[in-house]
Amino acid sequence: MVGTGQTDGVPAFSGSAGTVIELGVARDTPDDEPSQPLTWRRLRPVALTLAVALLLTAGGSGPPPAPDLVQIAVVQRTVTVATSYNLFQRIQLTDDRLVTSTLEADGATWLLSAYEWEGGRPDWTYRFPITRETQPDVQYRAGLLLLTGARTDGTPGMRTVALDATTGRERWSLPHRVLALHGDRYGLGVDEVFPADAALSAQPQNPESVYTSSWGQNFSRPPLGELATGVELDTGKVLWRSELLRAVRPDLNSLPGGPSAPGAAREPVLAVVTGDGAVELWDQTTGAVRHRFPAVSFPSDYGVQLGGRLLLVQHKVAEMTAYSTEDYQPRWTIPTDEQQGFPWFCGPSELICADAPTGTAIVDAATGSRTWRVMSGHGLAAVGGHLIELAPGAGASYRPLRTIDRRTGEPLIPLLRWRAVSPTWGAPSLLLATSDLFVGPTWLGLLSPGAAAPVRLGLVPVGIDDCQLNAAVIACVTAPNEVRIWRYRGGTPADDR
Repeated sequence: MVGTGQTDGVPAFSGSAGTVIELGVARDTPDDEPSQPLTWRRLRPVALTLAVALLLTAGGSGPPPAPDLVQIAVVQRTVTVATSYNLFQRIQLTDDRLVTSTLEADGATWLLSAYEWEGGRPDWTYRFPITRETQPDVQYRAGLLLLTGARTDGTPGMRTVALDATTGRERWSLPHRVLALHGDRYGLGVDEVFPADAALSAQPQNPESVYTSSWGQNFSRPPLGELATGVELDTGKVLWRSELLRAVRPDLNSLPGGPSAPGAAREPVLAVVTGDGAVELWDQTTGAVRHRFPAVSFPSDYGVQLGGRLLLVQHKVAEMTAYSTEDYQPRWTIPTDEQQGFPWFCGPSELICADAPTGTAIVDAATGSRTWRVMSGHGLAAVGGHLIELAPGAGASYRPLRTIDRRTGEPLIPLLRWRAVSPTWGAPSLLLATSDLFVGPTWLGLLSPGAAAPVRLGLVPVGIDDCQLNAAVIACVTAPNEVRIWRYRGGTPADDR
């Protein structure tokens, strides 16, 4: 589902991997109820109209149209121990399988189970040892499932195992945290390096002075930097390694789950901050330096950002410069402070946001000027070819409000009747109208790229939590230990005014 918050230093709604927005749900009835009971007198004209329509379509003898939504599988896991570890944690659709990721009752094993779409027949399982401090990440790209988690051999750091998504067999394993980048051929390993003498063996008394690594270990001093590694995804072959860098920044549009932005650099690149503070663009496939920019003087989480055709660099404490990744020339420089806001990529296709006292300002990628604003407390999600404005819901949740024009901020498609949106790159956005998690029934709808309105697929008699969809099927967690799969087709237009 979509939600707010920040992960790995990347603002919410940025299109980065792991950016997930949890939206609240509330009861909604997409179709209005009739205002008065139907009688035969009122039904006679309707019946006559239907009869004429049937006579005009193949003599009324054709088969009824296929439904837009057909359940094809219910996948269940038997809970043997009464613990939350037995619940489904995540689901992942591959090209022909549903893969569930479950933390076992021992708290030290991550179980991946694959099921066929039709009928939900179990296919293969794989057990991934983990540490209790962290839970692993699962990525799917180019027929591979990449499992990344803390090393279990006692050495500090992360590791990644690549599985064949069809057979569940291990292809390769590397002692790195590997990100599958857009293009399906290459991965990027990024490893934090902490001072060896700064490791803490006990719970610290002053948590504010503690630095926690990605593998869950605590240190008394910040990391020294990061190491980058180029990886060929199909074989796991290491193509190049870097020296110690102050920061590694992949293209936000190429991260797992993100699309390649229109007009992005033709060859995959990444931005790094070198040991002497300079900013460089590197060739992702070889690690060769493409261009070197002036040094940063105020490094921070957002001090260097790469998004398609633009590189954002904070050279001074209160100043941000945008460079072209094609000719390396500066495009604009704008001030950054509490009043002006700090720019960050808030969606694919170089959409840039800046926090402001009255909400979120959209920064024009060509000029750096503020163009329009999002109301305070609202968020943005750039998914499925649409820019969706999110409004606060119950508690800390968000719900879709409408789609808006990314150039002007003008409202386009109302989404008031829908309570949640589940975005999937390369496929339409799945809309849900339901009362609460695991409480049904639930309307399922689609908002396809370029569509002028969402369409309804149908009403399912269950509540829904997490969902994924591709061009053929929708899979949703419908109970703590249950996942259902539906095939879907076009749907019918929905009036959501």
